[in-house]
Amino acid sequence: MSRLLTSLLARRRLVLATAFLLAATGLAAWITMPRQEDPRLADRWALAVTVFPGADAENMERLVVDPIEEHLAEVEEIKKLKTTIRQGVAIMVLELVDKVDDPDSVWDEVRRTLAEAHAELPDGVHETELDEDLMDPESIVLAISGSGDPLVLADAAEEVKRSLLGLPRVSGVTIVGDPGEQITIEYDDYQTRRLGLDPRLLAAQLSARNVTIPAGSLRIGDRTANLRPS
Repeated sequence: MSRLLTSLLARRRLVLATAFLLAATGLAAWITMPRQEDPRLADRWALAVTVFPGADAENMERLVVDPIEEHLAEVEEIKKLKTTIRQGVAIMVLELVDKVDDPDSVWDEVRRTLAEAHAELPDGVHETELDEDLMDPESIVLAISGSGDPLVLADAAEEVKRSLLGLPRVSGVTIVGDPGEQITIEYDDYQTRRLGLDPRLLAAQLSARNVTIPAGSLRIGDRTANLRPS
């Protein structure tokens, strides 16, 4: 240790020059470092949605999801693929490997692969929609408040959205917090007690009437499509 210290002290100018060079390099890197208030992240995630009207979850998996996943397995840059299947729709979340430097070219390849897979799917399956703009940050957050009807606020939000979308530099507007339209049924406690009705029984009867009953199936040649009213 003493020999090293003695050697450094003997080369004082070299040590000072090296320290100055390192400090200058760090300062230059700090000055030229790119800065963004909302930094753009690499689009390594995407959402692929495929719709097959009338198909149940089993047919969606067998006729739609399995063929698409087989084609996507050929894309080496895909790191993870998670699929959620519902009646008539399949939602796939795709993640690319970290080493990808040009995600746009990979997503173009994924689109071509999805188009090839679609050619093998049954008739009636909609083309898969791929959305890779999942990491776009919201630049501005606006709040619309008031003490009136929530539907009035929702209409006002839609009007503001249309106005903002008319601006040339606005790429998208998302409305959050819209409760949507709903029907609320309130029981009259006095009347239910007078008539001897059980509120839980009334709720069960209303729920039973709200069940969507399958409308059967339609056979076209050697293909069968399930009909489900919406």
